Amino acid sequence: MHERHVAAATFQDEWQASLVRETLLSEGIPCVIAGAYTGNFRAEAPGRVKLLVRATDLGRAASAIRRRREEAMSIDWSQVDLDGHADVDDPIDDPDADPDAE
Repeated sequence: MHERHVAAATFQDEWQASLVRETLLSEGIPCVIAGAYTGNFRAEAPGRVKLLVRATDLGRAASAIRRRREEAMSIDWSQVDLDGHADVDDPIDDPDADPDAE
């Protein structure tokens, strides 16, 4: 029997949906991302990325998303230790960066 899927949340970008997808998967809630191919195009084919869950899981998914949002908003980023790298360009973004350079 085919179960109906519904949108638990809608996002501007696939990376945002992927973060929340991991939250749902960690809670044992199966989910899929839909619209990723059109979500990142803005000029001619604006789209939204949806995180789909089984209709029977929608209540659990909404609760998990709410909890994750509250946890994320409670982070005091001034207290997060980036190991002194907060002002350093990410070497992944710079293909010419020497990973051994200090």
